[in-house]
Amino acid sequence: MTVELAGDVVTDANYFGTLMVQEGLADGMVSGSVHSTAATIRPAFEIIKTKPEASIVSSVFFMCLADKVLVYGDCAVNPDPDAEQLADIAVQSAATAAAFGVEPRIAMLSYSTGTSGSGADVDKVRKATEIVRARHPDLLIEGPIQYDAAVEPSVAATKLPGSEVAGRATVLIFPDLNTGNNTYKAVQRSAGAVAVGPVLRGPAQAGQRPLARRARPGHRHDRGDHRDPGAGRAGPHRLTDRPRPSRTLPRPHPPRRKDPP
Repeated sequence: MTVELAGDVVTDANYFGTLMVQEGLADGMVSGSVHSTAATIRPAFEIIKTKPEASIVSSVFFMCLADKVLVYGDCAVNPDPDAEQLADIAVQSAATAAAFGVEPRIAMLSYSTGTSGSGADVDKVRKATEIVRARHPDLLIEGPIQYDAAVEPSVAATKLPGSEVAGRATVLIFPDLNTGNNTYKAVQRSAGAVAVGPVLRGPAQAGQRPLARRARPGHRHDRGDHRDPGAGRAGPHRLTDRPRPSRTLPRPHPPRRKDPP
């Protein structure tokens, strides 16, 4: 990349904001009101990259309903995760939920609950659940489980009695992007939920400096049109008053006083 091309790239608000997060000059970045999801998160993949322990980058939406907040993952990044990746998404989503004060009770969603069904898609969810249980025995997780059994106690009492998660799930993990993206939009539009996200998890600095996309309600990007209009109002936002890092330009020294005659 030439210096001239690099100069052109950083004039894009998403790249400039991501660079500020990377360099510690901003605590986080919010974008997406006039940018597509792809245009918002691509700089994070190229500049910040993933943490060594994270196999993938995933995302969550905070679904703010009238009486509670649910965490949906992954509804924006991974089209068809395998069992290992789905387990990673579940762990990352639970950590994000806990960081924002939502006690994580993970439901690994499928068209089958417990042992009632079979098939490749159900087996993937079942294997992912087993992986999470083996690696993180402290997490409450249930799967495979259907959405109604995950969130409605009366259904859970019939389909999966005795479960610590069924009927009380707060973190809902979808088996693929097609299911997750359509479900969050359906709940947002039909149930009047406020969808906050996607919030990325897995970038090298995401634990301290989050990147989030803000979708303007009814905007064409929120309806699946991912063309970038070429204009944006995204940018970095300082969330604290902490001192700026030493890599910033030093302040000039004040002029010396003249000695009295």
